[in-house]
Amino acid sequence: MHVLTVIGLATALSVDSLVVGFAYGARGIRVPAIALVITGVTSWLMLLGTMVGGLYLGTFLHPAWSKWTGAAIMIILGTWRLQEKPRGSSDQKPLPNGWENTVTVIRHPENADLDGSGTISLWEAVLLGVSLAMDATAAGLGAGLAGLPLWLLPTLTGTFGALFFKAGMAAGQGPARLPGAVIRWLPGTLLIIVGLVRLR
Repeated sequence: MHVLTVIGLATALSVDSLVVGFAYGARGIRVPAIALVITGVTSWLMLLGTMVGGLYLGTFLHPAWSKWTGAAIMIILGTWRLQEKPRGSSDQKPLPNGWENTVTVIRHPENADLDGSGTISLWEAVLLGVSLAMDATAAGLGAGLAGLPLWLLPTLTGTFGALFFKAGMAAGQGPARLPGAVIRWLPGTLLIIVGLVRLR
């Protein structure tokens, strides 16, 4: 059951990568393999860090309370995701100031090509990884509190994220279109299901 729960959670946390990858493919932006690896490693580190934090916080709580708190975080995050506009769908352009550019990428990962070169650089890949891992940090805290396996979730999320990103880029370069309803509802629904499973 742990493995299925982690797979569901990793899938939910990787859907943003699919959407953003599609946006990059449609715009012809190239993402070198090393940049994709850096994006995945950045997300992995952020998720692992928050899971460690969740496990540490759990030591101050009764095991049952720790598990229920972690599950509640995932349910709340899932509910919030159901109401959120899908990432990667914004047309906002990066702002001219360096710091504002950074904030723009964190909020809108489809704008990570800051220099307009058509290729994601190593620094842009780090910003992209941070942006794609923002939701994962909250979920990681909940997963740590809920007692999910420490290394499995970050590893699967990083792997799925890279694969979903590549799949999104491939789809964006062709005539295909992502199913909007599935993209909008799948992450939040999976997070809620995982949270409910952990309440048992």
